[in-house]
Amino acid sequence: MLAAGKSYWTGSDDLASRKEKHRSSMETGRENRIIFDEDIGWALSRDNTDTVLRRIKDAGFNVYVPCVWHGRGAYFPSTNAHVDTRVKQRIDKGDDPLRYLITKAHSMGIEVHPWFTVAKREDGRYPKFFDEGTPEGAYNVHIPEFRTFIVDVITDMAKRYTVDGVNLDYIRTLGVCVSKFCQQDYQEKHRKSLLSDTGKQSIDPDAYDRIQRWQDEAVSDIVQRVSDGVRRARPHTIVSVDAYDDPDAKRRPLEGRNPFLWANRGWVDVIFQMNYTKRLNVEKTEKLRQRLDNKNKLFILFANYQAMGRKQVPKPYDIMEDYIQVIRTRWPETGIAVYLYKHLTDQQIRSLRQGAFRRQAVPTWKAQRG
Repeated sequence: MLAAGKSYWTGSDDLASRKEKHRSSMETGRENRIIFDEDIGWALSRDNTDTVLRRIKDAGFNVYVPCVWHGRGAYFPSTNAHVDTRVKQRIDKGDDPLRYLITKAHSMGIEVHPWFTVAKREDGRYPKFFDEGTPEGAYNVHIPEFRTFIVDVITDMAKRYTVDGVNLDYIRTLGVCVSKFCQQDYQEKHRKSLLSDTGKQSIDPDAYDRIQRWQDEAVSDIVQRVSDGVRRARPHTIVSVDAYDDPDAKRRPLEGRNPFLWANRGWVDVIFQMNYTKRLNVEKTEKLRQRLDNKNKLFILFANYQAMGRKQVPKPYDIMEDYIQVIRTRWPETGIAVYLYKHLTDQQIRSLRQGAFRRQAVPTWKAQRG
């Protein structure tokens, strides 16, 4: 597939020659094969959980990243937050969706890395954590009580469940908050007017830098505290973040997302670089890897679907196999990460099992912990 696959990646490397330098994961039997699941379906019933796990096992995946918080309540009985109304009845009957999932997944050799959309807000349950001027659909990460709340939700989960990892998504502000609280907070920390700085940040580098530092401090506080809390509870837990960075951009967006700093400080083990376009850009990925002390912390997260007009349709397997070949050959110590479970078709499952994942593998994070 490699020759045909050159349609789906950009770069000048001769991947065929690189292939000879590394033993394939299919020979060593160790490879991270990860699939993300953003839907709540897995948590609605035990039958649903069983079906999801069977299908990803049949495909050859060994790491499952199920969303357990999407801004409108937990999909498990949290001691710090309300549960999503869609799973409340099941939980009220004494059935814990996450505990059942983890027990069943581990019995099948599948790791579970619960996924939290940290700053995303989809209901109005906690009005004290957002105010007028907070970015649309977001919690206000500058409110210290919100940061403590979400950190406690995540770390308490890690204490009570035998998770293998924790994934942080929407780990950013989703914009620049200009609420009264944020204006006061900015004034106290930087002795400047937030409204004035936001108005001139495009032409005043100092104003831009002040806003960026302010945003960075709030988001980094969450990441560091989650990392510390999770690892105190479970020292070998993999902490990952989802991000998208353009190495050719002159400045980072003003959203407080700084994954390479977090990785270099040891707060996160894996950065999932979201690459949902048709092509994998090898050269840009290599530029991003240069920012890391441990380059193997950067994983490509590619989509198994593609846009067809306004619809999202499953991607042909031959394209997926080309992606896998590029990743295995170019970055053999990372892993294969796929987004999204709801687009995983029976045909993709059969093709993965007969092709790229025809030999079983167990996950390994040794290269990321170094």
